[in-house]
Amino acid sequence: MRSLETLAAPDALPETPHRDEVPAHSGRRARRRPAHEVLDVFIEGANVEPRVAAAQASCALRDLGFALAELAQKPRGKAIVRFYDDPWELCVERLGRVASLSVYRAGAEPSVAIYDRSVPFDEVLESTRDAIRGAVERGAVPPSIAFELEAATAAIDGALKATLDEEPAAVPTASPVVLDIDRDSPVAFGAEFVLRPGTAFSDDPSVERADLHALLFRGRLRAEIRGRAVELSETHPFLVAERLVEISRRALDAWERGTALHVRGDAGGLLLGVRVSADAKLALTLGASRVGTREHAIYTFPALTVADVVEASLAFGRALVRALLRRDRSQCTNLRLSAFRRHLRETSDALREVSRQDAKINPTPEPYRAFAELSRLGSRGPTPSGGSAVIQGDRDSLHATRLRYAARWRALVPGIDLRSTFLCGDRLIVGAAAETFCIQRTTGEVLWRVPTARATSVVTPGGLARLMSDGTLQVHDFGNGEVTLRTKVVPRVGGPPAGAVVSLVGLPRLLVLTEGDQHLVAIDLTSGEPRWRFTWGKAERGGQAGALRMKRAGKLLYFASGDSALTALDVLTGAVVWRVRDRLRFRAAPTLDHDGLFAVAGGVGSLAQLHAIDPFSGRVRWTRALPRAGACTIEGPPLAASDVIALAVRERNGLTLAAFDRETGAPRWTSAAPVAPVGTSWLAIDDLLVGNTPGGEVVGIDASTGELRYRQVLGPRALDSDVPRRLEPVLRSGALFVPHTDVHVIRPRDGALLATIAPCEAIPDLLRVDERCDVYVAEESGHLVSFSALPRLSLVR
Repeated sequence: MRSLETLAAPDALPETPHRDEVPAHSGRRARRRPAHEVLDVFIEGANVEPRVAAAQASCALRDLGFALAELAQKPRGKAIVRFYDDPWELCVERLGRVASLSVYRAGAEPSVAIYDRSVPFDEVLESTRDAIRGAVERGAVPPSIAFELEAATAAIDGALKATLDEEPAAVPTASPVVLDIDRDSPVAFGAEFVLRPGTAFSDDPSVERADLHALLFRGRLRAEIRGRAVELSETHPFLVAERLVEISRRALDAWERGTALHVRGDAGGLLLGVRVSADAKLALTLGASRVGTREHAIYTFPALTVADVVEASLAFGRALVRALLRRDRSQCTNLRLSAFRRHLRETSDALREVSRQDAKINPTPEPYRAFAELSRLGSRGPTPSGGSAVIQGDRDSLHATRLRYAARWRALVPGIDLRSTFLCGDRLIVGAAAETFCIQRTTGEVLWRVPTARATSVVTPGGLARLMSDGTLQVHDFGNGEVTLRTKVVPRVGGPPAGAVVSLVGLPRLLVLTEGDQHLVAIDLTSGEPRWRFTWGKAERGGQAGALRMKRAGKLLYFASGDSALTALDVLTGAVVWRVRDRLRFRAAPTLDHDGLFAVAGGVGSLAQLHAIDPFSGRVRWTRALPRAGACTIEGPPLAASDVIALAVRERNGLTLAAFDRETGAPRWTSAAPVAPVGTSWLAIDDLLVGNTPGGEVVGIDASTGELRYRQVLGPRALDSDVPRRLEPVLRSGALFVPHTDVHVIRPRDGALLATIAPCEAIPDLLRVDERCDVYVAEESGHLVSFSALPRLSLVR
């Protein structure tokens, strides 16, 4: 019986036990069972794990035949045959008259069935030839594949004749490699293994290919954890290094998010497990994963730090890569090794980012504080209604007045871009798929239209700034739409762009925006030149760059990039004024209210902490964890109302509110039950928290006590397709304009209905209200409607 047999059986297959239960040279079993046309591989009588299904069995035989014929032309070489439907691979490495056979599963969780089993090369050729002939004689293959199989058979016959006359080739000697343990580290790993000179998988050095077989060498692993040495079983060190880095990165992410993690897995016969608790304690488990082996001891080391385990995994991975490349430079073109090296770099960067101790406090906050006070007292000029800013007027001017509205004009804008639609003074700027329009807000007359491509738009004092996908920045004049400024920045690829406008008395006119994946740049809106550029880094979370969240106030620009830092920059110079660090990640823009800055760290399916920060010095006044056990999700930014700071917490069946004292951070109250559904948009008005729900209700919560003050039903529950894309209410002249299927106007303090703009004839996906309380509604389908406020009567005493 040959050492290698490949069988393509149309009706029956030998039924064999698992490969670990079959002794060497035990032969095939006599019992048969029904089966489809599959390809089975037997090495020394044992049926290895993978089987190729009927649709691909003949193709795998063809690939194997041609690969062996090519190997027969040189005394040393390697060929890998993949099994199509599953990520199993058969590697044949020729060493003269001997072939080394390996069968393993590639992919994210490798599994090795047979590694480096030596068999005569001529037996491999004969077995493959017989399997091909049997498949062709049965006629179970398509004609096109049958022609290729006959060609493969002829090539193997020629190879068998050529191998009879070859001289025995010398088998390369293997060299021992020792990776020493770092005795000074609390956690360290080491290994001992042998490496023989690699066999080139590709003769073209310009081609990179994945070659897991070259990394499946065996060796013994050791670990030393807090002075205790542990001898682990013989395994595949590279597979262990891959899994160590992978679970270490997951532990690092869980530690930074403040969530618990428990993961266990097999890596080449070695059990690796990590348990991270919510309080950042880590337990590491090591041992043999197979109970049938002699070495089945399992070791658990509690009370370790995440940083120590990650550092040990990185050090072991780097040492392994250095040993491989030092002895075989051809592994530089191995895609599997390149991916591992890239994972090492990314994990190292992530560890370096969370381990930074670069928190900074501004020792001279007085100039920034004084400028902010002067800015609040001075004239700000008209604010475009294109962002989240809300102009608040007299709270009591409409205490006994009913409002009436009449449609003024309608327009249809095909391909409207609601994010590029702004109310700017007496004009309405509307962005579309192929054009940008300027509409006179009182008459609906189109003042100008210019052809444009879709872009990220923002209103600046000099006109409409549009940032295109290729990094081109153009500023269109409000008067005629002509381009008055054009410049170029590096396009952002890894996340959505973000920007902030600087336009205050005493400051230059600047547009601060993201550039590339790791820079902020300030563009002078007068000259188009960059004033400064700041490197904020790149936060890699699950393969995606962090989204930048910015808020500008006075001379300071506050931003968070999805990492553990909240930073304030000077808008004039781009210098870091202060920086706050937390273990958890800052993902949302902070809330600035009077002399306090409030920011949430974590709160995305994780622990959450609320920070109260001096906005000018960066000194943390207090920090409070959310008063609940386990992970939670915070919806929206902090809400500053009266003397409390409130957070909307997402529960299974809705949103609850948790309020903290503004001065001390002490918990004030927490909703006993959900007060609104998920997706509610909140607005803080004096001592009231007002929420507009997707179900057509407006709720008012007393900020001091958490009690429900009112619940106003705006109408029947709308279909999901009719719910506005944005539910943010707008406060103007003491009235609250609430988008639903129509637009409703209510009095904030008691929820009294003042007016209903109906029929609106457009779903208010975008709602804008000017200083005269005229209303502008835009629907995502392109419908744009303007309503004017009619004269109202009031009692004169």
